Amino acid sequence: MQAFHPHSNNSGTIQVTNDGARISANAKTDWFFHPNGKTQQSNVPSLALETPAPVISITAQVSINFSGTYDAGVLFIHTAPDQWAKLALEFSPQDFPTVVSVVTKQTSDNCDGPRLPEGLVWLRLYMQDEIVAFHFSEDGKLWRFARTFSLPRRPDGVIKLGLAAQALMGSGCEAMFRSVSASHSTIPDFRNGKKMTGGASSTEPVECQPKMTPFLIRKQPYPRWSPVTTTTKEIGRAHV
Repeated sequence: MQAFHPHSNNSGTIQVTNDGARISANAKTDWFFHPNGKTQQSNVPSLALETPAPVISITAQVSINFSGTYDAGVLFIHTAPDQWAKLALEFSPQDFPTVVSVVTKQTSDNCDGPRLPEGLVWLRLYMQDEIVAFHFSEDGKLWRFARTFSLPRRPDGVIKLGLAAQALMGSGCEAMFRSVSASHSTIPDFRNGKKMTGGASSTEPVECQPKMTPFLIRKQPYPRWSPVTTTTKEIGRAHV
């Protein structure tokens, strides 16, 4: 599997672990292009790989110690500066973890998924040609369908996909990505998502570094946060 390359631009820190990465996002980091077209923000720390493979997926167990609304650990796919999508474990304005997806084609949409019992979930991003499917799982075995959509590729077919973290409203957050793997196996039924067939896979996508002790995951109940005004959403973050 191709190596992941870090991109931080002073927006956070990235540490590679034995089987994944720990990404810490600074305050006021986000990746969202407002639907009204007036604001765009894309300053998240990330690890990304580039590939022309027609079929590829990445899978990771994502966990976060939430400290603010919209804190998130993200899997993303990027085909052009204004053509990208992300699947995230995110802390909602209603004060609970949830699965959130965003698809951007010039501007971003936003789709909130189910409430999660704690700040840990398995996420999977899958692309076949120009069709993308998002899945999530509580145990990494039984996958639940989130959504499917299309993203046009560049003429050479190269795409970027990887891991990121964001912390728009709080003081910063740390996302842990464990058991990160890439695969070229196909998913026959996007809406089922339980089985992948054929192809090769890898469970060593990044160079191994000394093993790090994983942080503890905060259990329920989560702290209450002050309501977010419409002005703050539209200017500071534009909701994701």
